Amino acid sequence: MGIYEDIGVRPVINAIGTPTRYGGALLDPDIMETMRVASREFCLLDELHEKAGEKVAGMLGVEAAYVTASAACGLVITTAACMTGTDPKRIRQLPDTAGMRDEVVVQKTHRIAYD
Repeated sequence: MGIYEDIGVRPVINAIGTPTRYGGALLDPDIMETMRVASREFCLLDELHEKAGEKVAGMLGVEAAYVTASAACGLVITTAACMTGTDPKRIRQLPDTAGMRDEVVVQKTHRIAYD
């Protein structure tokens, strides 16, 4: 048996790509090694997020980027940013959303399980 069958989870044949609902992506051995090395030390996560975003933005040739754990996380952070803007008071106020914009409009054809 495999690791998933051992805990009662059915493995699937993924013929769609790298969506989060199927576990994201299979990791390259170089990435696994980098993660292993990084797991041996601590760092300030805010600084790691900032530097990782800068690195990804540079690789993509875009102004900015932010690395998240999944599509759902990206939607949460994007929605929070739209609600708070750059107002530090509103950012600190979260998860209390009193007085903030609280409606998200999504085209029906763009609806996905995470929204």
